[in-house]
Amino acid sequence: FQRFSKNMFYLNKIIELSEIKWRKKMKILKIMSLFIFVAGFAARADLYVDDEFQRTVMTEEERHLPAVQVGRGSGVLLSDSLVLTASHATKNWQSYSMNGSTFFFGPNNARYYFKIESILEENLDLDYAILKINWQNQIVPPGLQWVKKIIMPNTLELDKVHSLEFFALGAPWDKIPNPMRSKGGKLVILSDKNTRFPLFFNAGVVGGNSGGPILASDCALLGIVNGGPHSLGETGFDGNDPNNPKSWNWGTPITSIYMVSPILKELFP
Repeated sequence: FQRFSKNMFYLNKIIELSEIKWRKKMKILKIMSLFIFVAGFAARADLYVDDEFQRTVMTEEERHLPAVQVGRGSGVLLSDSLVLTASHATKNWQSYSMNGSTFFFGPNNARYYFKIESILEENLDLDYAILKINWQNQIVPPGLQWVKKIIMPNTLELDKVHSLEFFALGAPWDKIPNPMRSKGGKLVILSDKNTRFPLFFNAGVVGGNSGGPILASDCALLGIVNGGPHSLGETGFDGNDPNNPKSWNWGTPITSIYMVSPILKELFP
């Protein structure tokens, strides 16, 4: 019996030591897993920005910026009577004014509605359109501002990832009825002629942002939003390669539009 008890004592000790070693190994594995997760997250953290911290509702001070809603998309004011947007956002544009989906986001949540009179320019390949608009009751929103400066051709080196502060403005479907500002920090314009939308950028946008402006920190127009690899509501990180711009969101650079647009050449000689 004594021998049996002694054997059981040693057996329990062995089991106890084994459990301690197992717990230590598990703790190390958990730490390693956490490190890998954080490292992976950090590698993507500045690629597609986080909803809570980087996709924010436009502040009262930002409500003067030249973003408008155009139907189920967005747009940017080129003047008090001209709006640049994505061509695919103008489908059924005749009905937009009737259902109240064309307006400027004013301070204090005010909405200033306008009517689309006509499409002055449209290019399906570049996916842009320039609209002629009239404000409801002929009332131009007080303090209204529009784009005063664009990034001219040959300003940004092609095929180079530029680190600069910029933001995309628009009316994404997942944040209705709030106008949103999405911060970004990396963009590239590719020279590849086979790439339909050569502007790739890392600001988080979703459905409803199409046609909205991509503005530099000095409010110079870089381009317009056209699409991205995510479905509605997914601005997130997964499936995007920080080292592969073609996996980022995309748009039409204003330089490409400028080359074929008589209106832009007249506005920005």
